[in-house]
Amino acid sequence: MGLAQERFLEEFCSAWGDGSFEKKPDVEKILSMMAEDAEWQLWVPGGPTIRGRDALRQEIHRQMRFATNNKCNIVNVLSSDTMVMQERSDSAIIRGRPCPHQ
Repeated sequence: MGLAQERFLEEFCSAWGDGSFEKKPDVEKILSMMAEDAEWQLWVPGGPTIRGRDALRQEIHRQMRFATNNKCNIVNVLSSDTMVMQERSDSAIIRGRPCPHQ
């Protein structure tokens, strides 16, 4: 169950980059995989919430000015036909410093 949904999220994660400096996030692919009214809460609960594809596009481009070498590292996945839950250990370089995040 949920294998198609898992593959979709694997593709979404890979669109953010492969961990190299050369591979930048594929912003248009990322946005095409999100609902028109998608919401992204930044960093931590209580952080700012970005709403809608246009605002998300701006935010991703803003972050690309100081964050490089993005890679989503999937550790564990649990899925059903209606939900996919991922445990990830992602990495990036932010302002020249390693920034691993769970």
